[in-house]
Amino acid sequence: MPVKKALIIGAGIAGIATAIRLAVKGYQVNVFEANSYPGGKLSEFEQEGFRFDAGPSLFTMPQYVDELFRLAGKNPAEFSSYQKLDVVCRYFYEDGTRLNAYADPEKFAAEINQQTGEPEASVKKYLKNSSNIYSITSHVFLEQSLHRLKTYLNWGTVQSVFRFPQIDAFRSVHKANESFFKDERITQLYDRYATYNGSNPYSAPATLNVIPHLEQHYGAYFPEGGMYSIVTSLVKLAESLGVVFHYNSPVDEIILEKQTAKAIRIKDDVMLGDVIVSNMDVWFTYHRLLKDHPRLFPKKS
Repeated sequence: MPVKKALIIGAGIAGIATAIRLAVKGYQVNVFEANSYPGGKLSEFEQEGFRFDAGPSLFTMPQYVDELFRLAGKNPAEFSSYQKLDVVCRYFYEDGTRLNAYADPEKFAAEINQQTGEPEASVKKYLKNSSNIYSITSHVFLEQSLHRLKTYLNWGTVQSVFRFPQIDAFRSVHKANESFFKDERITQLYDRYATYNGSNPYSAPATLNVIPHLEQHYGAYFPEGGMYSIVTSLVKLAESLGVVFHYNSPVDEIILEKQTAKAIRIKDDVMLGDVIVSNMDVWFTYHRLLKDHPRLFPKKS
């Protein structure tokens, strides 16, 4: 039986992770990256003999990175190591206020109260709400695929549907945060979490207030060797599984056959694949790689 081929567009973290998962399943995987390096938004640069991380600066939920190594039968500790941070971030305000965002919720609530006067109870109530949103949404949106019928045919999803009003989907992040805090500095602090995925806190749904839970409950970490070491360790793992990375190779088109992706085109070269995965942002995937198929573009209601 011939080996199935998987073609992945983009060597960002998700593209690398997908390559690892497909390689573990026995696919022959090729990854095509427009840049001369892997990592996408998670990158690095050197200046005057010093190395700097660029892009993401905070590492949460490392268990999902460790999972990739375990799927491949490897010990994560042999590829990378990281340490949990006691202070996740430090906030500096124009009026001179300084806040240490402790990973421990009790310490953080006390810090906020000491520096701003905001009651500790307000912070704890807010974090409880964040945890509640996570408990309702995580197993549906993070742990399952929305395009599969079985996602909706289980009791956990049914329970989440009945708890839908609790995810606060009909007011903005900012409006919700204003209702929790009297001090506008703390409202501003929690508004910023919407920007983690490029959203505007004044228009994005308050469901995004789930994000603080990831830092306050699971904690934040920093990998030895810097954030970019996550990329280098995952690429090393992927290559050990036979994944081939092609840099300086921007994909020009996804070729469809009866609305099923069958191949990609890079300049004049066409490569066939049993599986085509795009790790590009979804807008660019549709408008650049599927530009000859405008009927497929998502419509804004």
